[in-house]
Amino acid sequence: MARKVGIIIEQKTITFVDVTDTTGGYQLSKVLSVPMPSPNFYDSIDKAPTEELVKERNIVRDTLTKEGLGDREAYFVIPDYLASMQILNLPIITDKEIVSAIELQADEFIPYPLSKASYDYQIIASDKQKNAMSVLVLVSLQDVIKGIENFILDIGLYPTSLESVSSSLFKSLFHKNHVALKELVVLMNMEDRSTQISVINTKNNLVIMTYTINIGSTFFVHGIQNYANVLPQEAAALFAKPQVTEENQQKKLLSMLFDEFSKELVKVMTSTLERLNLMPQSLLLVGEHAASLKLLFDAFPSSQIPASEMLTFESMAKALHITPSIAVEPKKVDPFVAAVSTCL
Repeated sequence: MARKVGIIIEQKTITFVDVTDTTGGYQLSKVLSVPMPSPNFYDSIDKAPTEELVKERNIVRDTLTKEGLGDREAYFVIPDYLASMQILNLPIITDKEIVSAIELQADEFIPYPLSKASYDYQIIASDKQKNAMSVLVLVSLQDVIKGIENFILDIGLYPTSLESVSSSLFKSLFHKNHVALKELVVLMNMEDRSTQISVINTKNNLVIMTYTINIGSTFFVHGIQNYANVLPQEAAALFAKPQVTEENQQKKLLSMLFDEFSKELVKVMTSTLERLNLMPQSLLLVGEHAASLKLLFDAFPSSQIPASEMLTFESMAKALHITPSIAVEPKKVDPFVAAVSTCL
């Protein structure tokens, strides 16, 4: 039985999930969240840690050892905004030729010199009859990746895999047992700075298109803060649990902000319709802000946007035969489903 530790870092916490691959499915034994060693983890990850950060990392390492999670393979999930995703449609070629194709097209999708980039790829679809394959390429800065790997080693784990939030979820959506999804879905992950959109054909296991909307949770929090004249902490709390059931000033404010976000999402839907002559049938919300967005989509529906639903741990567990231990509360795992998915 292979035991893995999935890791995902949010603003203020780092969360570890303990996943075991068994002959009868998967077991989720533990979900552990601990305070972040640094409040701006990713902003300083490419720099040498200070003496204070080294002490804090040692505390995290000791906590993992105490919880029985130390000295294990680590599967790390980074925010989507730190990675560039690109789908290359190629003839069926060798791994060496795939690397050459990535390097040849690098200028089109890598926003910095190739010499500073760290990239990985996976073949997500292959058709021998048509001599065609789709390759998903994930790119990030070398210094960021090295910094994350050093962090993982500092806390007593072994860096084994690194994926973005969205790319980690593709394997769950493409899993042979995941049959409860609509054929054409949109996966949405809102983060602080931006929102990652992926249009997915679940029947053929294809990521058709990816988009980045340059509106994230910070847009909503700052908007609430400025228009309602409240403190940043209060604005963040109002966005985390938006009050949209009654007609009041808060609902009007959220409607105005959500309208700006919806305009960008409609552009994605229109582009998808023009390219495929088909409208996505479902909008899957994931990540830290999925619950907030679900309330907003329900409160301000649009005929140009499909019905939304959350990709919850409960639905993933049912589809992929993941059994949580008694100590694990399924609803509390929802913001961290990517950390579970990356271990599958």
